Amino acid sequence: MYTIQPLKVAECHTEQGPKMFYLQDWGKTYSTYFYFWFIEGAGTRILKDVGFNLAEGSPIMPTLVQRTEWRPAERLRQIGVEPESIEHIIVSHLHFDHLSSTVDLFPNARLYLQQKEYDTAVNPPHPWLTGAYLPRIIERLTGDLKPRIELIDGEAEILPGLRLFWTGGHTPGLQSVMLPTKFGEKTCLTSDLCLFYRNFEEDIPIGVASSIVEVLEGMVRIRAEADHVIPNDDPLLEQQVPIKT
Repeated sequence: MYTIQPLKVAECHTEQGPKMFYLQDWGKTYSTYFYFWFIEGAGTRILKDVGFNLAEGSPIMPTLVQRTEWRPAERLRQIGVEPESIEHIIVSHLHFDHLSSTVDLFPNARLYLQQKEYDTAVNPPHPWLTGAYLPRIIERLTGDLKPRIELIDGEAEILPGLRLFWTGGHTPGLQSVMLPTKFGEKTCLTSDLCLFYRNFEEDIPIGVASSIVEVLEGMVRIRAEADHVIPNDDPLLEQQVPIKT
């Protein structure tokens, strides 16, 4: 059994409906919250993604809001976690809000990344696919970070009962997480395959995707395998998965 803790690092209140819900809600705006996750179990400490600081995020998304107390280092201090105690980092994908220079807070952590995501980053088939990646971080994938990276080819159980699996869709190498928690024996952290509960509940794909077909197929798979599903950016997470402050 693992405990999971979403840690909010930023919010944005100008997200357009079709970005959240494919070809729907034209003219509507949504509030999106940005999280990284602290996971504990199997005698170890894990992060899913590492969050980001505003200086890195705002050039890509100028309307982001980040309070000082939301910065990743502050978030971890609030729950009594020393960065050096993190041993594993699941990198869901390489967008700026998931892997940033915040990774330097965790010198003892191994990074788990899908092979497809790595290949897209270092040899992109089109610049559009890497527009939300941080160039300096991409350079480091083949530099100082490379010895710490374990590339996953589709699916792997990296710790007892904690399984990573490729879904793609949002990016070519997006991966989701399945693990036992108090919410269910097969709790799925979808990553950005689903941003809101509504995406999954109403079977509406996200609008920012490298493949809408992969998003739909990923939701079909998760629906068949998971007994509890948690999206990535829904403000309702603060009610559904209470956040420590």
